[in-house]
Amino acid sequence: MISTLPSPALSDRFLTWWWRRGWRGFHTLRRLRSSSRLLVRTPYGSVFSLDPVAYIDGIVLREGYYESEVFEALRPFLGAGSVFWDIGGNFGLHAVTAKLLAPETQVFAFEPNPSMIAEIQANARLNGVDVAVQPVALAESAGPRTFHVNDQGNAGMSTLHAWSGGHYDRQITVECARGDELVRTSRVPVPTVIKLDVEGGEPGVLAGLGALLRRPELRALVFEAVSGLAQAPDTDPIAGPLRAAGFRFAPLARREHSAHPLDNYLATRPA
Repeated sequence: MISTLPSPALSDRFLTWWWRRGWRGFHTLRRLRSSSRLLVRTPYGSVFSLDPVAYIDGIVLREGYYESEVFEALRPFLGAGSVFWDIGGNFGLHAVTAKLLAPETQVFAFEPNPSMIAEIQANARLNGVDVAVQPVALAESAGPRTFHVNDQGNAGMSTLHAWSGGHYDRQITVECARGDELVRTSRVPVPTVIKLDVEGGEPGVLAGLGALLRRPELRALVFEAVSGLAQAPDTDPIAGPLRAAGFRFAPLARREHSAHPLDNYLATRPA
């Protein structure tokens, strides 16, 4: 399948090469093209249409991938019989790559931002894979809520939970849902592996999973949280529910150069 994917044009490859060297004049050259986006192939073989001005896109252009430690932690849990929930899908980097490399996996991307939904769908088409996009924000309760959108720079910072130091370009109303209710109503199957990155909304997502956290089918979660979470007390809104469900977790070493005060963790149950 990978060999039949579209190949980045010579101009895309040239501009990516220029970008990775940090040379001046990149944006001037880019403006000479009919499209401002670049087609880039990751080290995993997946292909994405990227905007160099966007934070995560720029890191993928420069280093080949973003948070590859997250994907490497997920990878052993993908394959036949697996159900992967990508909660906070962004433009589909992990969801599309997972489906491409492990096509037997059922992949569900949860993303409430309409512009990111469109990017996931476009990137899935580029790679010839089927990613089931769920246009909701998972939370502790269902219903409409305000979603704070960052259009300029890092769309991955868009969130239900605005923080005082953040920048947001606009607000939209999105639909929220509990994960356990989506399973109960057969909208999605029980997950076997989850990636969770929702910019401060992680406690709400875990609360909304309810008894799903204890289901034996759920073998692993990869999530983002504050540094030092492994030493946090059981009253912590992330550490507590995971420990109560039998999970133990450890931080993942970052592999790309992204300035970040948070850590990624892999949570699994002891055999």
